Amino acid sequence: MKLKHPHITDKQMASMHIAYRKWAEALNEAGYTVNSMIKMGLLNMEIPFTEENVKQIFGYLAIKILFPEKFPETENEKKPKHPRLTTTETQLLFETLNSNFANKFGVSIPFPEKEDDEKEVE
Repeated sequence: MKLKHPHITDKQMASMHIAYRKWAEALNEAGYTVNSMIKMGLLNMEIPFTEENVKQIFGYLAIKILFPEKFPETENEKKPKHPRLTTTETQLLFETLNSNFANKFGVSIPFPEKEDDEKEVE
């Protein structure tokens, strides 16, 4: 018997967006830029991290690696623009990203709680 997990709630999704923003702020404060992180070296300008580029660079990559079934491989199947994750999958995504940021860059954050940014979570 396969157990079904409830899908991530709007508050959990909002918490992940707060997490992306906080990681961006922490990475910027630690002196990292998008260029230094992905080692492109092709751009002549330093690009600070934002909530959106942290999500695009790290969030989606982690989702594709951790949950490849969220991104069908055949061209006939529509790929979800924003894959729906279960609560358990969201916890794994957060823990994986936070652990990697801590180990590689010395940057980690606690999981955003309602009190952290009540306006954005509600």
